[in-house]
Amino acid sequence: MASSLQTIRPYVITVLCLLMMLMIKPAESDQALVDKVCSSGENVDSSYCQKLFKQDAFSLASNLSGLARIALANIKFKASFNKKTFVDTQPDIPQLCSDEYDSVFVKVRRACKMNFENLVGTGNDYPLEETVATVLSGADACYSDFSEPLGSETNKELIKLAAILQCIIDLGRQMKCAVAC
Repeated sequence: MASSLQTIRPYVITVLCLLMMLMIKPAESDQALVDKVCSSGENVDSSYCQKLFKQDAFSLASNLSGLARIALANIKFKASFNKKTFVDTQPDIPQLCSDEYDSVFVKVRRACKMNFENLVGTGNDYPLEETVATVLSGADACYSDFSEPLGSETNKELIKLAAILQCIIDLGRQMKCAVAC
């Protein structure tokens, strides 16, 4: 169990940093807020985090999407070694419990869309981080039949992270489109 958590720890740190950056609206990116976000994550490279915030929206979206894609590819690579069969019913997303996960994926993506509208000032405030946490926690029962020797806890966390990373990729794509348009 301890080794499983050690395996996914880098991904957890990466996702937390990316999510914290996504929670900041462009209009609110003053130096004090940036300092707070860039220093709040464990093992977060503060100087790199600071540089991200100094970029324009297009570059920021590209970097967030790029980091998310790399992490997602690593997750899928590790998942391929698992003894259970993964079924790809969403692009680049490995899954164990397709029905439950499809529902999670749709809800997370919807939350991302609403958060994007909030970022550009066309929608109401929507707590993306709370929504993601609530929706993903509902998928826990889906993994109750997996025994510890098969790495059920690791699988569960990898799939949750994959959903959030895909969410970040989608949001980054929308941000780039908005800037280009």
